[in-house]
Amino acid sequence: MAATHGGGATRCRRWALVGNSIGSLVALAAADAAGPAAVAGLALLNCAGGMTSFRPEELGPVPRAGLWAFNNVVLGDYWGPRFFARFRTRANIRSALAQVYVNQAEVTDGLVEGLYAPSLDEGACAVFLAILRGDAGPKPQALLGRLGWADVLVVWGRDDPWTPLGSGASPGTRFEEWHGAAGAGEGAGGRRGTLRLEVLDGVGHCPHDDAPDKVNAVLAPFLKGLDYGTAEPSA
Repeated sequence: MAATHGGGATRCRRWALVGNSIGSLVALAAADAAGPAAVAGLALLNCAGGMTSFRPEELGPVPRAGLWAFNNVVLGDYWGPRFFARFRTRANIRSALAQVYVNQAEVTDGLVEGLYAPSLDEGACAVFLAILRGDAGPKPQALLGRLGWADVLVVWGRDDPWTPLGSGASPGTRFEEWHGAAGAGEGAGGRRGTLRLEVLDGVGHCPHDDAPDKVNAVLAPFLKGLDYGTAEPSA
């Protein structure tokens, strides 16, 4: 990682990981795998509770059977590509974005096109179906429990209908409780990490895009304050 510092390039030994939604879950997993030697801190924006929405083991018999049918029939080899073709339309993308953006002016043609274009790539359908049929993966509470060494900033748009702040299986209001609950070690300099929750009013599921000024106001100082273990500036 290279950063601008003092007029030269500074080589950093540790990284800051920032993600939104599923990206936050990926950041947690990456930090858990890499450890404090490689990660300076994390910023999680409206963190998802899993790679997919449902965990079969948490469902009753009837919902579990319904999920199996959906995964194996609707998302199966025959109907799956047809489902994907209907799902990926620009109109559907715009409708989904309208649900999670409070600032509707940010749901631009460019944003819609940016999400639509990758759906035309070779293999896009297979990836889409594999994700929906895949395992939900670890919960954020399990990963946070092992990351007591990490400094974590949790940013949450209060008006998010997909990952609600105070409800669901992994509400943001409990992240501080879960942080380091498994007694996971110390970070740089032998110190324990901290976790801070910042709730943004009038913001939805994608706060960095919905209200970038509000996010930058809390994210920039957090990132600036992390210890990246920088070496001497290089020429």
